[in-house]
Parts: sequence; structure tokens; C-alpha cells
Amino acid sequence: MISVQDRYNIDILMNQMVSSNLPPFLDEYFKIPDRLFEKVKLDKIPVYQTIGKSDYVELNIKQISRSEYVERNGSEAIKYFAFKNNGSKRMMGIVNPIYFFSFVYNAVSAHNDWIMQLYNSEEIEDIIQKSNSPILGLGQFFIIDYENQDIQIFEKYKNYTNELDRKLNKSFEKNEEKSFLVEGSGPYYLSADLENYYSSIDTNLLFTLSSYEPFNDFADSIDVFFKFLGGYNRSVNENQTNGIITGPISSFITAEFLSLALDAKFKNKDITMYYRYVDDYSFYSYSQSELEKNIEIFDRLIRPFSLTRKFEKTETGRGFSKNNKANIDEVHSLFPYLNIDFRGEILTLDKVNYKQLRKYIESLVSQNYLSQIKTVLTKLTNTIKDDRVRIDEQIVSYFIPFILKVSYIHPRLVSHVYKLVDQICSKLAKNAVPKLIKQLLVDRDYILDYYSESEFEIWFYYIITKYSESEIRKQELAYYLSQAEKENFSTEPIILSFFVKNDFSNNKKIFNRLKDEYCLKFDSLKINSYDESLPLQGIAMSRWWIVLLELFIYIRRTEKKSGRKPKGFVSLQREIYPYFYKNKDKEIDFSEMGIFCELL
Repeated sequence: MISVQDRYNIDILMNQMVSSNLPPFLDEYFKIPDRLFEKVKLDKIPVYQTIGKSDYVELNIKQISRSEYVERNGSEAIKYFAFKNNGSKRMMGIVNPIYFFSFVYNAVSAHNDWIMQLYNSEEIEDIIQKSNSPILGLGQFFIIDYENQDIQIFEKYKNYTNELDRKLNKSFEKNEEKSFLVEGSGPYYLSADLENYYSSIDTNLLFTLSSYEPFNDFADSIDVFFKFLGGYNRSVNENQTNGIITGPISSFITAEFLSLALDAKFKNKDITMYYRYVDDYSFYSYSQSELEKNIEIFDRLIRPFSLTRKFEKTETGRGFSKNNKANIDEVHSLFPYLNIDFRGEILTLDKVNYKQLRKYIESLVSQNYLSQIKTVLTKLTNTIKDDRVRIDEQIVSYFIPFILKVSYIHPRLVSHVYKLVDQICSKLAKNAVPKLIKQLLVDRDYILDYYSESEFEIWFYYIITKYSESEIRKQELAYYLSQAEKENFSTEPIILSFFVKNDFSNNKKIFNRLKDEYCLKFDSLKINSYDESLPLQGIAMSRWWIVLLELFIYIRRTEKKSGRKPKGFVSLQREIYPYFYKNKDKEIDFSEMGIFCELL
């Protein structure tokens, strides 16, 4: 039996296969991961095999059909762009879920085996304490959010989530206190970031990381786990050795372990007055010259790790470093109804309230105070979700364009804006939603022209496909397919998966597009092992897995319904089922997509 803590950790890790800034579209695919975990533990899933005599597993490549356009034993990630606070783009990725589950299994095993001991070891406490990353060593894994440490550190613990509530957030309080202690009375500070940390990591380092402090005098199983991490990070990134994919929690944890090795090197050079959040460092000292000396040592120590400092973001000064964190108390004082402790009547966000809120957000935009805008948007989203605030339908026609404009001015806010739009759509009367969708569609061409293959495009189509009427979805699918045939978007599998609904005609078009695109690449490189009866052979290792899985869910859902099936349904069913089942008795075929049957 799986323990309660293990079950919790499995859920937390699976929930972070993708960045928290994306819509929750993977939720329905991984409903019962603990069942798969238990079967892997009992050696009942042939695509996973034990690594030597350890408690860790790896993919048994011989048991999996391959996509020949993915080199050797790798898999194809779904790539997209996110936006940094300065508006520049960051490449992100959704890793292959079959590989990712091997990470989840091993991370939970490592947590029980040595991670907790490592993070609570008194011998290396002075090294461990430099990290303000809230993900490891606190009894269970935690939820993280890229670049949002300025406003929030999510902590999920035993079925409740603390968001933007510092009084209840244990990890936030612990890190805040630790930061105060490190800063001490040193009047000089230096802030530094690493240049493109994730994309600069050399995965070869992971194969020898167990020989570095603070890991070298610890459990032998650390070596097995780190070597697994090295192979895993290569495999989910199409066998590249330079860089790891930004987005999944596996990359965050990988980066954190490498940073601990750097912390040990800094300690050995007597650099101790600092703390960090992964690759974001804050140094303190009693003299400017000592800081200058330490940063030179810092540069030398990170060089063997193939890392460099982001020189343009290095800041020094005398006094207190810049504080870009949100002022939640100010938000509560100006808008009491956004406070979770507010006990007044349910507020209707009417024209008067909207104008007050707009004026405040406009002032924040002019100051580039992004953390405060994020806080306001998140607070408003949550109060609408909890039915503490209602949106007056009369203001929707100008409220929605306003918040969309905010995201166009500062693209880093796109997920916060669209999460708010999502909640508004879910609470509006059904007859009011089509008008809102119509407003969103006005900006479609603008988004595709300027924000293609990004979080913008993903969120836009998530909302459109979730709330629009069938005729609108049909029109938008036709338009998107016409564009995809010209451009071949990296995000196409995600977008097409959104369009899979209870509409056979649309779903058939999506399946045809999938076959055309996948087989075009596959046929040109096919080898002797190619099975012509399975033209989508090896699709589980490609970025197209998500489309076929969504179509499979549709087939199963429709199959269970009584009544007449659409014309052509049985034919579609016969084409899709062989990638999940071996025969009519529905024996699972793990060599293709069958493993998802254990998760749904």
C-alpha cells in the first residue's frame, strides 16, 4: 500500500508536469497516478524496469515503439514561449508524460530514501540553509511557480492551499526569517542572476554530481538517482546534453541540486553571507570591496558548471536592495472585498467599483509594478471563484478589453489575466458568455500575428474552445487548421487537443490532420521495423501524444453513451483503439499509448 505522504507527493509532482502558468488541461489525463505508481512498484508495467539493485526505475526502451524522427532513446517535447518580466521570451516545454512518470516515481523514492535526511542534516546545515527554494526537504514536496516568488510561494499541505496568505504559509515565513538573518547588519548588498540557467545546464554534470559536496558523504543511492536525472533530462529534450527544459518540476528540482553543489563551493571559499532562490542570489557584506572580491570568486566557481552571471542584472549598493514584492496590505486597504477575511456582503463589481479598480491598475502599469498587478488579478480571480464578488454583466463589454490590454502591455501577466477571464466566463449567465467570446475573437489575428506559439495562444484557444458554442468552434477549428498547414506551429498538438469535444465531424478533421502531419515526418525516415498497420507507430514518444489521447477519451466517452453513434464512429474507433489495446478484449498495449489507461 502507498502511504498517505507518498500519495500526496505523487499528486503534487504530477500536478506540476507543466508550468502553473498554463491552463489546467492535463488534469483529466492523470486522475489516478497512485494506481500506476503501485503497479510500477510491483513490476507490473513492462515499460519500466528497475535500475540495477536500486529502488529506482527507468524506461525499458525495448518495450516501447519508437518515433524514428526522435533520435535514439529520446522523446519530443511540446515547446512554447513564455514571457519574462521585461517582456522577453523564455522557451518552455511540456515533457513526455511516460518519461515524466519515471521521474515522479524516483523522486518520491528519493524523498523517502535520502532527500529528507540530506535537508535535515546538521553537518551540512550551513550549505542547505542558503536555499530559499520551497520545494525540497520540508516533509513533502511543494508547489512552485516560475518568477512568481515576488508575490507568492504556494504551499499545499494536507488538502489545503495557501496562496498570498503569508500568515499561514510556513515555507514563506521560514524563508523570510532566514533572509533577515543572512542580511544581518551588513550595509552593502549585491544581487545577481545566472544567465539562462536552465538552458545552460550541462546534463553531463549530473552523472558525476554525487562526487560533489554536499552529496559525496551521503547515501550511495544518490549516485543512482543523479545518473537517472542525467539520462532523464537528456531523453525528454530530444537527447540534447546542453540545457534542460524549463517548465516541469523535474527541471526545478534538477537545478536545485546543482545549485546546492555550487553552495558548497561558495562555502569553501568563505562566501557565506547570501541566500538564493534557485539561481537568483542576494549577497551582503560590511564592505564594498569584499562584495567585489566575492563576485569575482563567484564567477570563477560557476564557470566549470558552464554557467555565467547575467551582468546587466547585477546590482550593488549601500543600504537596502530593491524590493519588488507586492504590498498585499495596500490592496486590502483599497479594496477590502479582495481580502479573504472580508465578512461583508457579496459585492457586485459594477461601473463605480470598476472605475476605482481600473484607476489603480493603470497606475501600477505606469510604474511597471508587475508583482502588485499580479496580486490584484489573483485576488480578484479568487474572490469571483469563491462567490464573494459578482461581475455586473453591464461592465463585461469594457472590463474584458481592459484586462486584455493590460496583458498586451505586459505579456508576463497573460496567465493572470486569462485565469480571471476563465472565472468570469464560468460565473456569467449562459446567454452572456457568447458576447464575451465574441469580444475575445476580435483579438484572434493580433494574438496569432504577435504571440503565436506562446502562452497567449494556448490560453486564448483554451478559453475559446471551453466556452464557445459549437458553430463558433467549428469556424475557429477550420481557420486554425488552415493556418497550421502553412506554418506548422510547435503548439499545434495542444491547440488541437482543446478542439476535441463531442463533435464527431470536428474530431475526424483533427484526426486526419494528426495523421497527415505525423506520417509525413515518419514516412520519410521510416526503418525496417515500421508497421504499416499502425501508421502512428511510436506516437507516444512524439509531441502528438496529447491529440491521440484526447481523441481516445472522446471514443471511450461516446462508446458508453446509449443511442445511435455518428456515421463513421466505428471506423474512427478501429483506427484509434490499436494504440491503446492489443485486442478486442481490451488488453492494454503498453508499447504504444496503453499506459494512459492506467492513469485515466
